[in-house]
Amino acid sequence: MMDVSIQVLGQAHADAMLRLASDAELSWTSSVPAVCEAAHVAAWINENHAAVRTCLTFAIVDRGVVAGAVTLKRLDAPDNSGELAFWVGREHRGKGLARKAAGLALDHAFNRLLLDYVHAHCLRDGNPASRRTLEAIGFTADKSRSDLPVEGRFAERFEGDAWVFYRLDRPNPVELGQAAIEYQRLWNGYMSSYCGGRTSCFELVEELMRQMLQGEGLNVLDIGCGTAAFTARQLLINTPPRRITAVDGSEKGLLVARQLVASDAPVTFIKGDLTENAWTSDLTAGSYDAAFLGWVTHEIEPRHLGTLYGNIAQLLRPGGLLFNADFMDGLQGNWRNLGGDYQRRRLGNSFPAFNARFEKLPQVAAAIARDRQAKTRWTVRHAPDIHKQLMLDAGFVEAEEVWRYLGSAMVMAIR
Repeated sequence: MMDVSIQVLGQAHADAMLRLASDAELSWTSSVPAVCEAAHVAAWINENHAAVRTCLTFAIVDRGVVAGAVTLKRLDAPDNSGELAFWVGREHRGKGLARKAAGLALDHAFNRLLLDYVHAHCLRDGNPASRRTLEAIGFTADKSRSDLPVEGRFAERFEGDAWVFYRLDRPNPVELGQAAIEYQRLWNGYMSSYCGGRTSCFELVEELMRQMLQGEGLNVLDIGCGTAAFTARQLLINTPPRRITAVDGSEKGLLVARQLVASDAPVTFIKGDLTENAWTSDLTAGSYDAAFLGWVTHEIEPRHLGTLYGNIAQLLRPGGLLFNADFMDGLQGNWRNLGGDYQRRRLGNSFPAFNARFEKLPQVAAAIARDRQAKTRWTVRHAPDIHKQLMLDAGFVEAEEVWRYLGSAMVMAIR
């Protein structure tokens, strides 16, 4: 087990980080303020959670003790690059922590953030330790940049010195599993903005399942699972434990989902067209306790909805529950615009920008190519009453709208 790790800087690290950063000597060779205060550390933490994250700071942790910081900066650069910076507290130096932590940060930069290259700079004469660290982890001189004479407070202490610039291009192909984690993080944030109240919807489903379903274990269908956000939440519930069948028609979505779900998790993935019957062929009728559709049915042609609900009804046991959360008409007049206005105000560019890079990865591009051969998607915002009637026609005994958040709603049905 590695003794050294990096952890996204958070409140749990704040006191230890402030103590280390209060060493005025750090400001001689880094961007740490000469007088570092709690507000500075709080700002670093807040930057980590910004809607558009341009800077990501990690705590360097050595055997459970905060020992310094490593930062990826300028993450909004148009050339898909970033800048690496690091420092180690005085009492933790001489153990190679900077080299190990910087290496872990680079792994995050290349495999999570999908950066094409990372650059760094340090004092030519005044900081030989940082130069040795950068060169040890593969950085070489950036031939596109000349040494830059120091100015200001650095010139006062290091007269005649200069900043030297380094660069490291991505050395290996991207690890898809790591990239998928970042994809899911950004996708969840994007969907939480696009589908307002998504988390509260998930929580309501979980509570209703807890109240209404009994047994030593539950068999759950995640239909239109995408990147398996609902599946992941279900796997965290152990009372009773879940066995999930996750179905989706998207090769890209299933590729990401398989990367995120542990290989030994009780999850079966199925590639299937929800408008047809074939996806149910290997599933046992009446064997499922609950089914969840999350923002899926607006992409299904109206004439196929009855087929979908009929298939789900056959798979659920008597008393089984169906939840369909989606964009659904229901607001009238100018109220209908509230959902769209809400989305436009909240959506950022972080996910689309990352997704553009993600879709260039060979495995992802191949999955997308297969997806393009599939049927054209529809965008129809059916009213809740339409869903309710189709569910009743398919054999459900009750159906009712149980949740709404502006333009999104959820209809629940009982088999």
